[in-house]
Amino acid sequence: MTTANFAHRGVRSLAPENTIPAYQMALACRADGIEVDLQVTSDFQLVLFHDRTLQRTTNVAKCFPNRSADPLHSFSLAELQTLDAGSWFITRDPFGTINAGEVSATELRTFENTRIPRFSELLEFLSSNHLKLNLELKKLPRHDQLPSFIEKVFDLLKSSGITPDRLSVSSFEHEYLKKLLEYRPDFELHALIDCKITDRFLSNTPFVQIINANAKRITYKQYRKAQAKGFSINLYTVNDIKKMQEFLNWGVAGIITDYPQHLTTLVEG
Repeated sequence: MTTANFAHRGVRSLAPENTIPAYQMALACRADGIEVDLQVTSDFQLVLFHDRTLQRTTNVAKCFPNRSADPLHSFSLAELQTLDAGSWFITRDPFGTINAGEVSATELRTFENTRIPRFSELLEFLSSNHLKLNLELKKLPRHDQLPSFIEKVFDLLKSSGITPDRLSVSSFEHEYLKKLLEYRPDFELHALIDCKITDRFLSNTPFVQIINANAKRITYKQYRKAQAKGFSINLYTVNDIKKMQEFLNWGVAGIITDYPQHLTTLVEG
C-alpha cells in the first residue's frame, strides 16, 4: 500500500493556508490530496478556515478593530469576504520559503488580497482535478446546528459531483462522526486524536476504521496494535524529512504535512 500524501491546509509552507492558492499549490507539488478545515459563519455559510479567531491570518484588526478577537462564527460571509487572508504570508514568511527563493514573485502577487474561500469554491476547484479531500469538521457554535450543518455539507457535495472515493471526513468531535454515519455510511470517516492510541480508545471507537493521530504522540508499538485491530493510521503534522521516511517505512496509510513537496520527493525517489 502506498502512503497517501496530504497537503495540510493546502501547501501552507508555500502559500497562505486554507486559501485557493494553497490548494492549487498541492497540484504543483504532486500531492495526493489536501486537508482543509470547515467552519460556519453567522449566516450559516460554509467557509474554510482553521483558527477560532481571524487575527493570525487576516487583516481583521484593520477592517473590524472592535471585533478583531471575536470568533469567526460571529462574522457573516459578506464580512469575511472583505478580509485579506493572503498578505500576512508575504509579510511574515512563516516558513522562510520566500526568503529561500522557493516562492516566485508571480506567486506572491496572487496572494495579495486573497479571500477566505467558501466551501463551494473549493469543490469547484476539485471538480477539475484528481485531488482527494480530507475535510475536517471544526466544532460548531451550537450542537443543535449539527443536523443542518451536515445537510448543507452533503447538499454541496452532491451538487459538486465529488465521489465518495475522493472524500474523507475527519473531526476531533467524534459525536459528529457518529451522526455522519447515519446519513452517509459510504463516506470514509477519520477520528482525529491528540493523544496516545490506547486499548480503551480502540474499543470505544468502532464507528471508524481510520485514525488521524498526532505523529508526536504515537509509537510504533501503538501503531502496530491499532493495525492489528483493523485500524488504518494517518499521521499529522509531519514536517521533518527523517520522520517522513520513518513513517513511510512503517507503512502508514497517510501523512499530513506542510511540506508535501518534500514527501513527494521521498516517495518518488
